Amino acid sequence: MENISALRKSLDEEYVTWNQKIFSSPTLSENDISLPYYIYLPDNWVDCKKRILIVGEEGFGEKGSKKDRKVVTENIIEEMQKFNQKCMFEWKMNNRPFWRRFNKLRENLSDASFCWTNIDKVHRLIDPTKNAKRCKLLTNQRKELHKYPILQSEINVIKPTHVVFFGWYGYSLSRELPEIYSELYKDGREKWIQDEYCTTITADNSIKYVFTYHPNWCVRNRHEERVIYKILNSCN
Repeated sequence: MENISALRKSLDEEYVTWNQKIFSSPTLSENDISLPYYIYLPDNWVDCKKRILIVGEEGFGEKGSKKDRKVVTENIIEEMQKFNQKCMFEWKMNNRPFWRRFNKLRENLSDASFCWTNIDKVHRLIDPTKNAKRCKLLTNQRKELHKYPILQSEINVIKPTHVVFFGWYGYSLSRELPEIYSELYKDGREKWIQDEYCTTITADNSIKYVFTYHPNWCVRNRHEERVIYKILNSCN
C-alpha cells in the first residue's frame, strides 16, 4: 500500500473530479444542500492491519451553508475533511447513538484505524425559517446525487479491510455498490431478522462489508448491544 500522503493525494484527486460533476448540477447546487462530507484519513491508516471505513446515511445540521458553491477548489475538500476529523477525534462528547456506537467500536478495536463517510455525501440543511427540519435528501436530489457514484472509488483508493454501514438507503446502495447490493438483498428482508439486524458479506477482494440497522433504531428497539457485539466479531 502507498504511504499516507500518496493515498490522501489520490483521494483528493477523486474528489476534485467528482466535485466538478455535482457542483455543475442545478439540483445539487441549491442553497439548501450541504457541502460533501469527504473522508479524512488518519495518520495511522496505512500502518494498521485493520482499516475500518464507517459509512453513515447522511450528515446533519447546517454545515456548509455559508460557502460559495460556484467555486470548486481543493480548499473546500480540506475544510470539510477537517470537519470530518473533528467529528471523529475531537468532539468526543457527542452523545448521539451514531457516535456512541462509533466510539464503542474504537474502544474495543484499539489495533484498528477508522475513517468515516456517508452514503449520501450531501444532505439538506436544517432551516427552521423554511420548515426544513429533516436532513434527508428529497427523492429527485438523491437520484441526481447517485448519478455520480463515489463510494467505490473511495474504497479502491483507501483499501479498507472492513466497510461497516450504520444504516443505509436501498437506492443509494444500489447505485454506489450494485454487486454488494444484489448480494445483500438476494435472500430478502427475513435474513435481517435471522441475523439480528447485523449481517456480513465478504467480497471477492476479501473486504468484509458489515450491514447494520441505524444506531437510533437499534437503541430504541433494544438491539444496539447485540449489534455492537456482532460488528466486533466481524472485525476481529
